[in-house]
Amino acid sequence: MVADAVAAYLAGVFHELATGKRRSELLQLCLARAAASGRAKRLVIAQCDSDDCQLCSPIRCWWVVDSAGIRTESHPLGCGILADDFMIESPVLRFATDGSRVRMGAALGPDWYWVKFGRVNESGGVMGETLTDEFVHVPAAPAGDR
Repeated sequence: MVADAVAAYLAGVFHELATGKRRSELLQLCLARAAASGRAKRLVIAQCDSDDCQLCSPIRCWWVVDSAGIRTESHPLGCGILADDFMIESPVLRFATDGSRVRMGAALGPDWYWVKFGRVNESGGVMGETLTDEFVHVPAAPAGDR
């Protein structure tokens, strides 16, 4: 199933966040100032109930990724997973796919949101080199960090 392959690809983002990597190779995105970088305890992945790559739809399926691995969840929002500061310790990454394309977006801290669009291959995996920015808003660098 394409959605499972996309979720498995995106699960790698948890390891990039949890280890504080300055750049996500999977998302082709700078994580240096993401509040979740180095502080994420888990990543919640949500597949939008859309067959036309729209992120503004109800959720079809949920996965949770943490140090134990990836697993499906029926209602992660209702079972305490997001009880912490969710954008930092439990960021939610949403995606939608039509089987050949994927759109994904997430907030990785206050005032930190991005949306990317790309292609999936025949086995359903995200082709990271095809990801393009549709929207990226990150906080400005502090004066001493420019």
